[in-house]
Amino acid sequence: MPAVFSRRARRNSLRGKVKRLKIAIMQPYFFPYLGYFQLVSSADAFFFYDNLTCSQKWIAQNRILEVNRSPLAITAPVTGYHLASKICEVKVEFDARWKSRFLRKLYFNYKNAAFYTEGIAAVEEALALETDSLSELNIHSASAVARFLGISTGITVITAEQSDQLEKKLERMTLLHEGCEKKVQRILEICAQERADTYINARGGIALYDKAVFAQNGVRLLFNVPRPLAYRQLAQHFTPDLSIIDVLMNCGREGTRALLDRYDLV
Repeated sequence: MPAVFSRRARRNSLRGKVKRLKIAIMQPYFFPYLGYFQLVSSADAFFFYDNLTCSQKWIAQNRILEVNRSPLAITAPVTGYHLASKICEVKVEFDARWKSRFLRKLYFNYKNAAFYTEGIAAVEEALALETDSLSELNIHSASAVARFLGISTGITVITAEQSDQLEKKLERMTLLHEGCEKKVQRILEICAQERADTYINARGGIALYDKAVFAQNGVRLLFNVPRPLAYRQLAQHFTPDLSIIDVLMNCGREGTRALLDRYDLV
């Protein structure tokens, strides 16, 4: 099946056709944890942005739970990756065999999960895209999971052309957003072009972003902070913040949907 969202921006372009809305922007992660999808669902419009240095390990890996053992890494088979690479430049092996191995790993660790059949079908759909681009794989898989969960947020891929134009504009800026780091200027520019009055960031941004700086530029900054939660896993002790795959296998579609609103905007 085709990708849920192609690299052509959809619904909400950077030209800003929608007035006054809450937006969130994230790098495309590999089968991210539940909190990622809580962030998507808390916004009116969500943007994938991949024209950034690939500095987060979650771009190409995540964790599931090996039965009655410690968390087990799951990875995309990246090639030619280094820390200076941009996310949009990272390639994966264009080989269906790694997907078969990936699915077998899930079978061995989740075959006894309450919603294995439902969960593995969602993962297979998420992996259906044939591409050698890690970013496209991550965008397709996260978008497919969001669709599976019935998340209504408008999801957009910021295209290479749009991000190049934005990065060139940021290079020319001097005092347009006085006292702002480049990463803050980038967010403020996207908010301005989208006419968004609220930007929602993941909890990790609490230590990085200043609400006062955003307010001075007409944008309210909020942080999506997931509440502590536990669900039945195939282990004696609960392990939080695993890949969304673990939640799907153990909770199913409806159970996972019920967890989506377990967050606070602060």
